[in-house]
Amino acid sequence: MTKTWSLKIFLGLSLLLLCLPLIANHNPLCMVRQGKVFFPIFFYYCEQDMGGSSLIQADFNDERLEEEFWTLWPPIPYGPLTVDYGLHRSGPQKPSLKHWLGTDEQGRDVLARVLYALRFSFFFGFSVTLLSAVIGFFIGALQGYRGGWCDLVLQRIVEIWFSIPVLFLMMVIGSLLSFNIITLFFSLVFLKWRTLVPVVRPLFLRGRTLPFVESARMMGQKPWTIILHHILPTIIIYPLARLPFMMVSTVSVLTTLEFFGFSLPSSMLSLGGLLIQGKQHLYAPWIVLGGLGGVMLLLTVLVSLGETLQKMLIEKGMQ
Repeated sequence: MTKTWSLKIFLGLSLLLLCLPLIANHNPLCMVRQGKVFFPIFFYYCEQDMGGSSLIQADFNDERLEEEFWTLWPPIPYGPLTVDYGLHRSGPQKPSLKHWLGTDEQGRDVLARVLYALRFSFFFGFSVTLLSAVIGFFIGALQGYRGGWCDLVLQRIVEIWFSIPVLFLMMVIGSLLSFNIITLFFSLVFLKWRTLVPVVRPLFLRGRTLPFVESARMMGQKPWTIILHHILPTIIIYPLARLPFMMVSTVSVLTTLEFFGFSLPSSMLSLGGLLIQGKQHLYAPWIVLGGLGGVMLLLTVLVSLGETLQKMLIEKGMQ
C-alpha cells in the first residue's frame, strides 16, 4: 500500500480531471418532465425542445424550466467561463456556499476556473512529456546501441542543447511568434526531449553487451527488434521514473510563461493565468490562493509519484 498510494492518487486525479464536465458545468446533468429525459450536458437543446417557442439555446436557469422539470445539477453548477448574473454587486465576491472559492471580477466561479485550469495544465503537460519521452528515448537508444561516431555526434548535439536555458528560449520564441496551443506544444517538445537522453544512453551502452543481446544479434535480428524486444523490457522502469519530473518541469514552464505575460489566447485557461489574475486583485486573496492551490496540488502529486518510482528502483537494486 505504501508503495502504490502516490500512483493511486495520480490515477484518481487523472480520472477526476477527465470527468470534470460531470462535476463542474453550467448545464444540468439531466432533466425529466412527464417521463421524458433530457441530457443537456451531452446534447444541445433549444427552447423549442424544452417546451418554448424559440430556436436559440435553452436557458436552463429559467424559472419556467425549474418549475416544469426535475433537474439534476453537477456539484458545481458553473463552467469556467460562466458568469453569475445573480450577484448583487460587481467585482470579486468572497467565498460562500454558492461559490466555494468566491468569484473573480467578472462574476465567474473561481473553483470551476481552478479545476479547468488544472485539467488543461495536467493533460497538456502529460502530452508534452509523452512525446518528448518518445523522442528522447529514440535518440538515447540510438546513441547507446550504435556507439562510435553516431554516439559521438549525437552526444555533442545533446550537450549543446543542454546548455540552452529552456525558459529563456521559450520567452524568445514567445516574443517572435504569437503563442497558440500548437506553437507552445511543439516548442516545449523541441526543448524537452533532451531530458531523457542521459538516462537512456548508458542503459543501452551496457545493454548491448549482455549475452542474450549478443545472441539475438548473431541470429540476425534487426537492431530495432533487439532494442524493443530484448533491451527495453529490462530497463523500462528507469526512464519511467523520470517522466513525473519531466512533467513537473513542463507544468512549471507553462505556468511561468503565462505569469510573465507570454500567454495563450484568453479563452484557454491555465494556472499561470489564474495567478496573474490574482496578482491584479490582491484585495481578493481567494483568487491567487486558488491558483496557488492548483499548482501545489499538481506538483505535489507528480513529485510524490516520481519519488515513489525512484524508491522502487533503489529497492530493486539492493535485491
